[in-house]
Amino acid sequence: MKISLQILLLFCLIAYHGTASAQADPPPYNTLEKRIAAKKELLKYDLSGIFTHTDNKQVFGFIGDNFQRLRIKFQSVRKDPAKPDTYIVTGKSLVKNNIRSFTGRITLNVASISSPEFYGLDDEYKDKGIKVRYTLWGAYVLSETGNDEHSGVFKGIVTAKVYIDKNNVVQYDDIDINSDSFANNQFMGQWVSYDKKTIKTCN
Repeated sequence: MKISLQILLLFCLIAYHGTASAQADPPPYNTLEKRIAAKKELLKYDLSGIFTHTDNKQVFGFIGDNFQRLRIKFQSVRKDPAKPDTYIVTGKSLVKNNIRSFTGRITLNVASISSPEFYGLDDEYKDKGIKVRYTLWGAYVLSETGNDEHSGVFKGIVTAKVYIDKNNVVQYDDIDINSDSFANNQFMGQWVSYDKKTIKTCN
């Protein structure tokens, strides 16, 4: 079944709102005005380093109903000078022995200020001068080279977390890395072959 990116993004936002409410976040962190302001603020920064931060050995992905191992390597990510919400991406995908180069884009759609009361294990980051933490959502499209049955397009929703440090520099948010629930740079969507005959879930 095909699900539009808009519907999938809306579902993610609804799920996030429910989670935030369950954690008893103060109301100001959930308002539309705050989210608009959060995205506007993040557009001032270059987030390209956030998407290439994680060591490739720590990236786990799958594709298809049998959860075939999927490896994605971003070789370059750069901010589009004409569109501050868009990042141009190049890289390679690997499934079994099939290696494909790809080009594409990541577009930032929504941002939210994260709850400020969590500062890592034993509050180790509490006095590090962290100004604000953000969660952002966007859409990605990665088009593979080639025209055979093993080539196609990855597309879906990306979620990432960052924080602004005391020097006003954006950082990859790994504050909660020791938590069992830690996750960052999550890509959720589908792979669609160019001939439209094959559609596979891929995360």
